[in-house]
Amino acid sequence: MGRPYLTPLFLTVAILLVEPCTPGHAAFFAKPGRRILKLNLPQAIQYALTHNRGLRRAANQLKRRGFSVDSTSSEFDVKLRPLSQAGVSDETRRISAGVKLSKQFANGVEASLTPEIGRIDDAFRQELSASLKIPLFKGYGRETNLDPVKRARFGFRTAQRSLYLARVNTVIETVAAIYNLTKSRRLTELFEFMAGRLSHHLQDALLRRQVGLATPLDVFRVKIRLKDVQDNLAVSQTALKNAADRLKLLLAVPMEQSLTVTAPLTLPTVDMPLEKAFAIGLARRVEIQQAQDALAESRRRSQVAGHNLLPGVNIVAGFVSAGSAAVFNDIFQPQGDRWTISLEGSTDWARTAEKAAFQQSLLDVGSARLDLASRREAVKREIRQELDALHRARTRIRIRQAQIKQARGKLALAKIKFHYNMADNFDVMEADREWQQAKVNLLNVKTDYIVGTFRLRRVLGTLLER
Repeated sequence: MGRPYLTPLFLTVAILLVEPCTPGHAAFFAKPGRRILKLNLPQAIQYALTHNRGLRRAANQLKRRGFSVDSTSSEFDVKLRPLSQAGVSDETRRISAGVKLSKQFANGVEASLTPEIGRIDDAFRQELSASLKIPLFKGYGRETNLDPVKRARFGFRTAQRSLYLARVNTVIETVAAIYNLTKSRRLTELFEFMAGRLSHHLQDALLRRQVGLATPLDVFRVKIRLKDVQDNLAVSQTALKNAADRLKLLLAVPMEQSLTVTAPLTLPTVDMPLEKAFAIGLARRVEIQQAQDALAESRRRSQVAGHNLLPGVNIVAGFVSAGSAAVFNDIFQPQGDRWTISLEGSTDWARTAEKAAFQQSLLDVGSARLDLASRREAVKREIRQELDALHRARTRIRIRQAQIKQARGKLALAKIKFHYNMADNFDVMEADREWQQAKVNLLNVKTDYIVGTFRLRRVLGTLLER
């Protein structure tokens, strides 16, 4: 028949190993000699926002985008490049050094100045050259020349919004993990309590059987029920451990770290008209802002593509002042300057690729406009769904509260009938199970409602400030 009386001892050891806590509080797997990390709900959220590994990777991507902006913007900085040359041939020996100072302006004008000095065979030589390139059609204008910079800035803004969305999702995942841990802990406590209660029922059934007040069926019924509860307890303890590990991953806490998290179970009131919620969501959702920015960017790129249809014609002006002499100081004496000006161009007459790119840009504008409209409707749908879910949760909470009162009354009646031998132990055990399960059901609905309020703030765009 086994040793059922060992069950209370087993439960006592289990309770000592896993620190009991009230609903909304979780303390798990403390390691002796290790400091416990204690957090409440706001602290846990802030801890996740600071230490979450996914957010740190997203922040690195944002930094990379920032470097891309710096790289493309540097094309318009003043550049100073050193020049040097040395060579020997059958006819001559040459060595020279100089610098090239150049600047590309945002309107497309390019200017350069190159002083150079050197020696050819036995003569010294200096040269000062300057050039100015002015595009007349294609390539002239800030919008065209700043296109790489504006593309990089758009990528940076996109990365900023992606990081914000990652932070929002991390908050939601952290809150859900904390309340999932709370539910798992409460369910474990329920099975621990039920196992202890069934052990008491088993002892009582054995005593009643000895005096003829219970049948062997009553004893077997309790034993079977006790084994079911013990199996459920083992499963719930595993689920509790998995929930704790999930939270530690989100917080970037080592698995061996002891952690205690508290979360309130008070129900916030949500009473917001649907139209007001729509207005808030459409104004604050970062996804809509991203779609609007993408539409503006596609229009800008279409303008650049249209500009590229123009012919490429440039005016190039140059100036060269050179001198050579056997004595170094004489090379700076005026020996004649040379001015040049020319009109140059190189453009494909058909411009097939440019025309195709322009047509594609028009399609991109249309697609971006459709994406913005779709995003607006998607936001409205998400807001309506979250509000409906909260209303349903409120109704379910009232139902579960009424169910607890009914289950408590049923348990009291079953105990009275059992005391007067008007019912067997099965009625008491079943009523007790229903009462405990009703409390767990209420906790589940409450936590779903609380997490739902965070989800509503997410779809409204008010969960985190940017």
